[in-house]
Amino acid sequence: LEKTNLTEILRTFSKDELFKFGDFVKSPYFNKKSNVVKLYSLLLKCAPLFNPEKINKEVLWKKIFPGKEYNYGVMKNLIHDLTKLAELYIGISDTLTCSHFEKSLIIQLGKRGLTKLLEKRNLQFEKQLDDSIVRDEQYYIDKLFIVQQKQVLEVNKSLIEKYSSDTSLLAEKLYVHFSCLDMLQCLIELERSSAGHNLTEMKAVMQFFSSREKYFASVPETYCYYLLCRARLEENHSFFFSAKAIFADSCKTFTKLQKQLLYTSLLNYCVDNAEDKVFADEYFLFYVNMTNDPDFPFMENQKISSYSFRNTIHASIHLGKLEYLESYIRRFLNIVNAPRESLEKYAYAMLYNSKGEYRKSLDMCSMIDYNDFFESVKDNYFFKNDIRMITLKNCYELGLYENVISAINSHKKYLKNIHIANEISRKSKLVFLGHMLRFVKLLENGEKTTLEDFRNELKNAPSFFHQAWLIGKVTEKLEQ
Repeated sequence: LEKTNLTEILRTFSKDELFKFGDFVKSPYFNKKSNVVKLYSLLLKCAPLFNPEKINKEVLWKKIFPGKEYNYGVMKNLIHDLTKLAELYIGISDTLTCSHFEKSLIIQLGKRGLTKLLEKRNLQFEKQLDDSIVRDEQYYIDKLFIVQQKQVLEVNKSLIEKYSSDTSLLAEKLYVHFSCLDMLQCLIELERSSAGHNLTEMKAVMQFFSSREKYFASVPETYCYYLLCRARLEENHSFFFSAKAIFADSCKTFTKLQKQLLYTSLLNYCVDNAEDKVFADEYFLFYVNMTNDPDFPFMENQKISSYSFRNTIHASIHLGKLEYLESYIRRFLNIVNAPRESLEKYAYAMLYNSKGEYRKSLDMCSMIDYNDFFESVKDNYFFKNDIRMITLKNCYELGLYENVISAINSHKKYLKNIHIANEISRKSKLVFLGHMLRFVKLLENGEKTTLEDFRNELKNAPSFFHQAWLIGKVTEKLEQ
């Protein structure tokens, strides 16, 4: 049972959820099979670790059906039934703790003609929303639903007109919110693509929104997205800093998902303007603030995503914050959602290389097992690229030029065969590898005049991966 969907789900349950799910399984409304109850009772005793030896199918079978011969089909059906119950429990639990339940109940009351009860529940739902400090898009969707229910209930024309005004304003807030969110994602993609683009229509939409700013400026999340759109469209950094200030002031009122989306949007702006040291520093500070946030937004089931862990390493190295990086690795390594052994070697390989301890970094790289790194193909791609590149750089710094050539050829083959790579990124890396190969061969020939021409060629070349690093290394050789 170790690698089944059932144990994957159960491992995400808190202690309280494990016991509540036990009550759920015992409920005859949802489950009438006593052997499914027995199976869960046995699994509950193995929580939260679910040791493979204890949850072996045949071991569990003997306890559920003592004296009977093991039957694969029967056991498979029991596991399937319990898995379906676990999925149902997650769905129902979520529905009961969010607004979907209230709205569904109100709709059903209306269908059954229970007008007075509908009105009562609608008022209770409205009070519940207004008592909450969260003002996200779901809040306005729910408020719009409440107003629409009031329109159904009211027959007085003046009241209908009043509620129509409320409906219009709420709908506008939602329109602005989702428009700005979509526009921001589009602007980020456009800015990172090599294709030309016309922003006239977006600017026209933003000009209209600016004329209606007073109607949504009180909604922090929407206003942040609006300001970030203006910052990009008008190339005006002051809008970014305004968005950052609003985010800081309202952070405690945001849900975890809101924080994650806003952190990402603000970070993306810093990344796209990182050539300015101000934004390089801002980028790093955001990561420091995130890791000190009690409700760390990039945590999944009390685990930090490998994506966030990797980005923090890169940001720290880029800004030379190696002391912080060392403490960050020690603090968060055990709670990253990835295999610890491989990730530890990766993190210290990156750190040692940045500290100039190239032999130690190379040793770390050589101990990483590529086949046992990450389950996610995307994570594997990013981390493998990092390791291959840091291996190449370590070999160069140690004067192991034959190893450098071998690493270049291996990396080229990997990039040409990987299908999930972004084409622009792939080409940029391949250009770097081509230049790096020429550099090593020039060093082997020992011609400084040719090396000078090569440096000028690199300086005049279109931007490519690690361009500044390579120019720096050519300059070091020329000055020796």
